[in-house]
Amino acid sequence: MPIMKSKYNQLREIVMPFSIKRTNDYIKAKKIAVQIQQEYIKYLGADSENINLFMLNNDLLIQSKVENPKNFNLVLGNDNYWYFGLEVHYHDKSSPHFLKEYFKIGIITNNSPSIEFNVSKTKMTCNENNYESLFDALFNDSKTSYSDFTELGSRKIGFLKDDN
Repeated sequence: MPIMKSKYNQLREIVMPFSIKRTNDYIKAKKIAVQIQQEYIKYLGADSENINLFMLNNDLLIQSKVENPKNFNLVLGNDNYWYFGLEVHYHDKSSPHFLKEYFKIGIITNNSPSIEFNVSKTKMTCNENNYESLFDALFNDSKTSYSDFTELGSRKIGFLKDDN
């Protein structure tokens, strides 16, 4: 008489390959995130301290700067993309003015040479180790966002007074 597998063992046999694939995708996405940071520094011709990785919380909001690229976590979004944050810190060392811009970037590796990205709800595909189209999109998004500031007019900055 054959031994019947428990329902748990039946499910385990189905789940384990999925778990292994998810872990491998996570490891690959994490390597890609670090590679993107390093390559974007080169693409922009920026100093390394001006482009930083950021961890996101479970709501995909900026949580904390990554101090050690070997020790950070990506967050799995509801869309099955692995997400991380990328900060671009714009400043002039001779001026007290600066601006920090954050990008939320999602990665799906699909175990193929192409990688799918989700940036600001725009999806694109790049070949592994060639992220120029991603970098062009980030650059153009920033350029468009900030190039029209002269038409915005002056803005008042201050505090609201509560009369209560």
